Amino acid sequence: MAILYQPVRIVDKDYKNWDRVKAILDGNFQQLQQIDEEAKKAGKLLGRYIRESVADGLAYYQIIKEGKRTVRIRICLDICGDNYRVAYWGEEATIDRKYALKSVEGRDLLEQLFKKG
Repeated sequence: MAILYQPVRIVDKDYKNWDRVKAILDGNFQQLQQIDEEAKKAGKLLGRYIRESVADGLAYYQIIKEGKRTVRIRICLDICGDNYRVAYWGEEATIDRKYALKSVEGRDLLEQLFKKG
């Protein structure tokens, strides 16, 4: 399995067929989740994703490089129809490793909570 997210891109003409767009979005998100789960099982941050609230949705970023104090993240496009970005991160950014770890661990805990509930 690939470590980096590689989406099927949606082109303007695809939006005329919502069923096709929905299938692409769902498939892309499944790919990201699968990569994330494999990285989680391996105990690595590389390949995991973080999400940030933007406007009325979420921006998804994948961790593409790990350092001792920082991680490099890249936007994951075509997960949802909006393709939101965090303004100060843009397409790619270097962020504090602790922040990324806290975000990933928080998401993991929330998923655990909902699985039990």
